[in-house]
Amino acid sequence: MNLIILALNNTTMLPRYAAALKAAGVRKFELRIANPYPGDPGMSQAFRLLANRIRKAASDDETLLEQLAKYAKASRPLAEYERVILVGFSAAYALAEEILLNPESAEQLDALVWLDSGHSADDRLDPIVWFGERAVDGEKVLFIRHTDVDPVVYPSTGDVAAVIRERLDMPEPVDVIAEEDRAVTRSQLGLCRIDGINLHVSPTKEHSAALTEWGDEFTASAVAALLAGCPDDEAPASEPEPAPASLPRSEPSAGAFDPETPPPAITVRGDRGPAVKAWQLYLQAEAQHRGALDPLPRFGADADHGTETEAATVAWLKARGFARPAGQPLRPRTIKPKPPSADAGKPLRVVPLPAGKYSQAGSYTRGRRYGRFLGIMLHTAETLEHNEGAERLGSWATGKIGVSWRGAVDSDSVVYSVHEDDTSYTCPGLNELYLHFEICGTALQSGDQWDDEFSRSTLEILSAVIADVLRRNPHIPLKRLTAEDLLNPPKGQLVPSGICDHLAGSVAGQLARKRGLKRAPWWRADRRSNQGWAHSTHADVGKGFPWDLVFDCVRRHLAQ
Repeated sequence: MNLIILALNNTTMLPRYAAALKAAGVRKFELRIANPYPGDPGMSQAFRLLANRIRKAASDDETLLEQLAKYAKASRPLAEYERVILVGFSAAYALAEEILLNPESAEQLDALVWLDSGHSADDRLDPIVWFGERAVDGEKVLFIRHTDVDPVVYPSTGDVAAVIRERLDMPEPVDVIAEEDRAVTRSQLGLCRIDGINLHVSPTKEHSAALTEWGDEFTASAVAALLAGCPDDEAPASEPEPAPASLPRSEPSAGAFDPETPPPAITVRGDRGPAVKAWQLYLQAEAQHRGALDPLPRFGADADHGTETEAATVAWLKARGFARPAGQPLRPRTIKPKPPSADAGKPLRVVPLPAGKYSQAGSYTRGRRYGRFLGIMLHTAETLEHNEGAERLGSWATGKIGVSWRGAVDSDSVVYSVHEDDTSYTCPGLNELYLHFEICGTALQSGDQWDDEFSRSTLEILSAVIADVLRRNPHIPLKRLTAEDLLNPPKGQLVPSGICDHLAGSVAGQLARKRGLKRAPWWRADRRSNQGWAHSTHADVGKGFPWDLVFDCVRRHLAQ
């Protein structure tokens, strides 16, 4: 039996995916859904929070993937399944990253399928590239199909796929289908396959098609490839037969081959130098002795143990009944931290407030129900660190996307999208009572990552923005509000005055629901928020955000 976990939000798609698997010849499988909040498409943060939640629930001897299988209500323990496949749609790439960052779970996962998924920055792609290297060697399966939809404010699935393809040294994509209403390109190396698809003019339809139009067929092709041990309809790879005399053989590289002489030390992927070259020359000489083709036709004995040498090494070991080399790294490479700023650890500078640009959001409500706002809520926009980030956010908000904010801040500018006297659509229940600001960055940033050059500049401008609001609205104190503060406002007030982040609002909503507070004070202001707070998925601005550093800078602004 094979376990297929679908990280998506639509349970009605299960019959369609089951039918596609059966049509592809897959018979023994069990389909399960894993979504943070059923019925809610969720965000990448929601899937990271799900990973954290199940990680805490796991016992000491359970892996993250084993606990995820329990969460998805698998009918048996993970070890009893022949294959384990994770299929992720859209924001579910974050769950795949968390799985692959856990070495034991990464080994347990046999196949990963991304349906228009993957929006990570290049420095976070090490886990998926590592998995792709294993797929190139035929040990795992990685199938990715992306669209041409550009989300503007963060890397597109096409951008991410291109980086993965480049880092795996895969061939350039070629057309496999080219019709007026359908275009598919493909790049494939071993059991790693990356497709690009273009069906619709509308970005919304293009993205949803990943789940509702072609995701089932693509998933079935990946599972079939895993079970067959080869891509699509190709025959499984086998040990090469001795070549006829007319075929070219590998050139002598290390003199005459002596079967009685022990081989040199077996190197592992990532090694370089004379030891690697000696092992490569041995592989070539041994293949020539058997009358086989050169196992390193592309790069030869280049003293670099890459994917080609690794594939030849694995084939040599398997032919002799051995496992992988004991030194083979089984965990994803660690992500290199960004270099700190020259001013790291120092107080923020008091910089003047930049002249704000204005780009009217398409989604907002004119006016405020209670006349004035009572506080500020901070958000991370989950974007790349780019000095045009605020401008891109402002441009994105001009469309009717159902979300908006007062302003967005990057390292050199502020772009406003909703007037202070109007209501933005950012946080149900607290929209009409707070001003909302988006910060170019992510909730996953550590304290050190908030101390690099870009983030420091962004925080300096954010401090100027906050100081400007407080100077003109003396009823708002420079005070950080917690979830408990939001649940227990001063008598006679709907919400407390001060500054909070989206995480505090999310936690407050979850606590209110657990405590049976069907009408928390701020729910009276917007009863539509009841359902929204029950499924809150936000964790920004994150635990690493330097509140003290920002507040100190704001105080110095106000003292001027």
